[in-house]
Amino acid sequence: MEHRCRSASLDNRDRLRSAAGYRCVSPLAGSSREVASPLSDSLSASWVALAAVIPLATALGVAWPFWRKVTRDPVGTLAGCFVVFGFAVALVGRELVHLQKFTNNCVALEIACSYHPEPFTRFFVYGCIALVQVFALFVIGWQVEDRIRQGEVAPEWRR
Repeated sequence: MEHRCRSASLDNRDRLRSAAGYRCVSPLAGSSREVASPLSDSLSASWVALAAVIPLATALGVAWPFWRKVTRDPVGTLAGCFVVFGFAVALVGRELVHLQKFTNNCVALEIACSYHPEPFTRFFVYGCIALVQVFALFVIGWQVEDRIRQGEVAPEWRR
C-alpha cells in the first residue's frame, strides 16, 4: 500500500506507516522505500505447530510418574490435563496480545484492521488442539493403567 509523506521529513504517523509495511513516497525527492511489517494479521503456523506438539509432550512427562504408581486414581491424567489447558490459555493469551498490538498499530495509523482469520477462530484453533490433546491423554492414560492392571492379574485369569 502506498502512502504519501506529508513533508520531506517523516512525522510520527508516517514513521508508523512505514514501520507497518506501507511504502512511504516522499513528495520532494520522489524516492520510495518499503519496510516489512513487524506484525502480521495472519495466524502463525509455527505457533500452531508448537501448540500441537509441546503441550502433549509436556503433559505426558508430567503424567507418566503418576501412571507408573500402582494407584487407581486418575491423578496423572488430571495433572496432564492441567498442563495442556495451561498451555492453551497461555497460547490464547499470546494471540490476544498479538492482536491487541496489531489493533493498536492500526488505530495509530488510522486505518481499518482486517484479520485473517477472525480472532475467535484463532482462539478456537488453540482450544480445539487442547481438547484433542486432553482426549489423547485420557486414552493413553487408560491404556497405560490397563497394562499395569493386566500385569497384576495372574495369566490364567486374563481374558
